[in-house]
Amino acid sequence: MVSSSQASTASADVSDDDAGLKRDISLTQPEIGRLQGEGANQHEKHNRLEATVKWTDNGRCQEQAGLMFDLQYHAAYNTAFFKLRASVTMKNSPSPDQVSLFIFLAPEVIQTLSLSSDHPQDLGPDTVRLHFQLRDGQAATPTLVVPNSINPSHVAWKNKQSSSIWDSLRSLARATDFDVLCRLPRRVMSEARLQSLCEALSSHGVVSTPGFANLGGLYGGRGGKVVTDEVEVEAAVQPSDESPPAYQDLEPGPPMPPIVQGKSSNKRRRGNSDIDGQRILEKPREDLESTVAWLVTELKDHKAREAVMAAELQEYKLREAMLVTELKRVNEKVAKLTSQQEQHEAKCKALDDDMHDRIGAVEARLYELDEDLDLRVDSRLDETLDLKSDSIREELVDYIDENLPNRIQGVLEEATFSARF
Repeated sequence: MVSSSQASTASADVSDDDAGLKRDISLTQPEIGRLQGEGANQHEKHNRLEATVKWTDNGRCQEQAGLMFDLQYHAAYNTAFFKLRASVTMKNSPSPDQVSLFIFLAPEVIQTLSLSSDHPQDLGPDTVRLHFQLRDGQAATPTLVVPNSINPSHVAWKNKQSSSIWDSLRSLARATDFDVLCRLPRRVMSEARLQSLCEALSSHGVVSTPGFANLGGLYGGRGGKVVTDEVEVEAAVQPSDESPPAYQDLEPGPPMPPIVQGKSSNKRRRGNSDIDGQRILEKPREDLESTVAWLVTELKDHKAREAVMAAELQEYKLREAMLVTELKRVNEKVAKLTSQQEQHEAKCKALDDDMHDRIGAVEARLYELDEDLDLRVDSRLDETLDLKSDSIREELVDYIDENLPNRIQGVLEEATFSARF
C-alpha cells in the first residue's frame, strides 16, 4: 500500500495524464512505422551493473560501494526508470538468504541528469559517472523500498556490513544531489545514447516505465513498502489508549434534552467525545481516499503497460513480417544460386567430357604423326644413303681410273730387277 501523500499526488495527476494515456493506447500506423524505422536499439535495458554511489549528508561526503544499478530507457516511448539495490542479511531471519533493499529513482523527481567524463576509474576503464540532481520539494527524493516484513524502526541486522549499508541507504534516501558510478561498457551503451538519455531526463519529457514502480511484484510477490521519515516516526511512537481527563478539567457537558424524562445516567461524559468521533469518521474516509487513489494509479499504470505492450506487439509483428519477407527473399536467392550452381556443374562436366575427347583425339593424331614422321625419316635417310653411296663409288672409280695406272707404271720403272738364272 502506498502512502497517503503519494496516493493523493497520484490522484491529482490522473486527469493530466489521461490524454497522453489515450494517445499511448491508440498509436497510429505512421507512429508504429516511425518506431520501427528508428530501430531496435531504442530500448536500453541494463540490469545489475556494478555501481558505487557518492553523495553529501550534512556536509560530510558519503560513499557506498558494492551496489547494483538498473537502467531502463525507451527513447520511442519516453519512459525510463533507475534502481539501486543492495544485499543485506537480517538477524534471526528464518531464511539465511540475503534480502535486497532498493532505491527507486523515478524520472519525475529528477531535475537534471548529466554525464561526467572527468572522474576516477573506480570500476575500471568502463566506468560511467551519472550525476543526479533532484527537484526541490520533500517528495523529490530517492525512494527507499524494503520488504513488508521489515519494521524500519526495529530492524536488526546480522553483521556490521549490513547495518552500515542500511544506514547508508537511509542517508541516500534524503539526498537530492549524488553521483552514480557504474560499469557500463561503451559497446553495450554508447556515449551518444547516454547523452541522449541525459538530455531527455533534463528536459522533463520522460515518465516512469510502467510497472517498474509497482511494489506489489517485489520479493516474489510478497510486496515491499516505502520507508520515509514519517513512516519511521509513526512506527517509533507506540500508540496508547488515552486516559480520561481529570474531573476538574472537564468542560460542562451539553444540557439534557427537555423532552427526555427519566433517570439520569450515572456515567461520566468525556469532554473530547465529539473530537474522537470525528477522528473515527475521518480515518476510514482518508483510508478510502488513499485506497481509491492507489487503485486509480494502478489502473493508470495498467493501461499504460497495456499501451506499451500493444505498441511493442505491433512493432514485433512488423519486424516479424519484415523478417519473413527477408527470409523469403533469402530463400529465393539461395534457390537461384543453387540452380546456377547446378547449371555450372553441368557445364563443367560437359567441358570436362569435351576436353577428355579432345585430348584423346590429339593423342591419336600425335601417334599417327609420329608413325608418319618415322616412315618419312627412314625413307629419306635411305634415299640419302643410297645417293651418297653411289656418289662415293663413282668418285672412287674415277680416282682409280685416273691415278692407279700411272702410279703402277712409275713404280715399275723405278724398280730394279735382278734375275738369277
